[in-house]
Amino acid sequence: MPFDALTGDAAAIGREPGEVIEPGDTNAPSLTPQQIATLAEEFYNKSSQIYTIFRQCSEAINGFRASRFAIGTVSNTTSVETYLRPRDVCISLILPLFRNVVARFSTEMPSAGVVPADDSPLEIQRAQASEQALRYAWRDAKMRRVMTEFIEWLALHGTGGLLVCMDRGNVRVNAVCAEDLRAEPGVEPGDSRFLGVVRRTTREALRAQFPDKWQQIESAPAARIPLSQSLFLTAQPAPDRVEVLEAYCASGHWYIMTSDGNVLDQGETPGKTMPLSVVRYTRLPGEFHGMGMVEPALDPQYAFNTIVNQTLRNARSMANPKVLIERSSKVDPSAFTTRVGEKVFYSGQPPTVWTPPPMPQYFTMLPPQLQAHVHDMTGVHTTSLGKRAVGISSGRAIEALTANDLAQFQGTQDAIEDAVRHVARSMLLYMRAFYPPDKVLRMFNGTGKSILSTLRATDIAEDPDVFFEAGTLFSAEVKDRDQRTLDLIRLGMMTPEEGRRALSFRLDPMAPVQTIADMAHAQKILKQVVETPTGPGGIAGVEVYPSDNLKALDEVVGGFMRSDEWDGLDPAVQERVAQLYKQIIALKNPAPTLDPSQAPKPPGAPQEPIGSLLPGVQDLSAPADEELDKAEAGGQALTGGV
Repeated sequence: MPFDALTGDAAAIGREPGEVIEPGDTNAPSLTPQQIATLAEEFYNKSSQIYTIFRQCSEAINGFRASRFAIGTVSNTTSVETYLRPRDVCISLILPLFRNVVARFSTEMPSAGVVPADDSPLEIQRAQASEQALRYAWRDAKMRRVMTEFIEWLALHGTGGLLVCMDRGNVRVNAVCAEDLRAEPGVEPGDSRFLGVVRRTTREALRAQFPDKWQQIESAPAARIPLSQSLFLTAQPAPDRVEVLEAYCASGHWYIMTSDGNVLDQGETPGKTMPLSVVRYTRLPGEFHGMGMVEPALDPQYAFNTIVNQTLRNARSMANPKVLIERSSKVDPSAFTTRVGEKVFYSGQPPTVWTPPPMPQYFTMLPPQLQAHVHDMTGVHTTSLGKRAVGISSGRAIEALTANDLAQFQGTQDAIEDAVRHVARSMLLYMRAFYPPDKVLRMFNGTGKSILSTLRATDIAEDPDVFFEAGTLFSAEVKDRDQRTLDLIRLGMMTPEEGRRALSFRLDPMAPVQTIADMAHAQKILKQVVETPTGPGGIAGVEVYPSDNLKALDEVVGGFMRSDEWDGLDPAVQERVAQLYKQIIALKNPAPTLDPSQAPKPPGAPQEPIGSLLPGVQDLSAPADEELDKAEAGGQALTGGV
């Protein structure tokens, strides 16, 4: 429940928790709390028949309890003793298909990614900071487990919800079943003026949360038995429970109220977002509730079990046939038992066995046909289950059948991805509103300040600077991280040393933490140069060192000089920024330095031989000098002998 969110940064959401909304307030919602409670109760009453269908869906896949559905009278059961009475057997055809669908959606579970609105360095920095914060919140909220529970509700009942809330100071996401959802009756989720979630909690916990509302809590009605759950589990209501409605209006206001309309608290969501996302497995136009995977297969499942039980009854009748005994034969009625080699004494006409009429020939053809109907209704055929299809042996044909099964789930997959995008956006809005700076610093250590400042400067709600995408699969599982690291090493985008470090410390090679810090540092330098006049120690007191990320500085400062904002700056400011950019370029591209032996010498100074200046080139003057020395020595000797 989002009760703990009320202790967060209330100023960030525009209204103090518990502040009474006046009737003349222009930002007030279009519905009053009493109207919301009335509409929610009307929605529940009109949906009660659908909830009984949800119960049949739950009982049809629950193993032993599915046998209660086989004869179609489980909804009329009023006691556990009657419920547990042995009845006909049931072979559940839906359960393995249900598990296959849940596993398939869980395997292809989408994650959310953040993309910039354009390719400017500032927008890229905002997208990187937003995605890094979202990665942390996604792992901290254990979204894989939440999404698996959500997909189970979606496939079972056809409708499910994802609620973003605060729990003990952390952003959390809860999966909501269809019976706990509330809205305006007769409209689709997107057209309702409010969406609500019903919680069942104890009065004691509620009094501890709202001590000043103890009178309203004591007078609240007791919680009702959920109609969608099996009677085997909910034969008796939970003691001392009350229903609490959390209503979220389209205007951004929220209320926490009892089922009779007494408001316990109220406020406004961050960015006026709707934190509740409703998804339907199969959308039925004009209706709030969708159709799940199990509901279309209920009738074929019931007919299949009826035929199976009729076949078993016929087999028992054939194994223990009725015996026609003449009244005058004096045969004891209890003489015929199932004992082998039994002797029956009679007098007069011998008893005869009555043979019942045989079952129709088409009776044995119905079970395979009904089983095929179940597969068609659920969209999961034998090839998707790893079995061979009758009459198909080609691998290409099997792949085509499996691809057709996957194509049927594309609409559901798109609806889930839309909900994931909305959940990601709401999670970032809640983090920005309720996470204090010291918490973000503990989360990201040295880069926490950069991420928080960038996140708070990013527009997510009205004119977004970043956009969210689903299906990008930034999965944080160990296997996925290691595979990404190995792929980057194989492509040459990461050195073996960096890869070894990432594998040893379980680091994500795609996490842009250092890039975010460098971009934030570059933005800070640019801001200081623009706002501060030239001072001692460099341009506006700023000094750029070779150890800085010169690439990030080049992108930020160079992009700023090419932007429209540059043209409207004062010439003195432009000069300071230009000097900073020249300093960055000079550090990025230092002038080449010559070896002292290769430096030019003044005129008249002895020059080095060309062979010493050009490696690999032989000095041709050396042999000539040697020959000249020999000739001079020979001439001196000849002259001396004359």
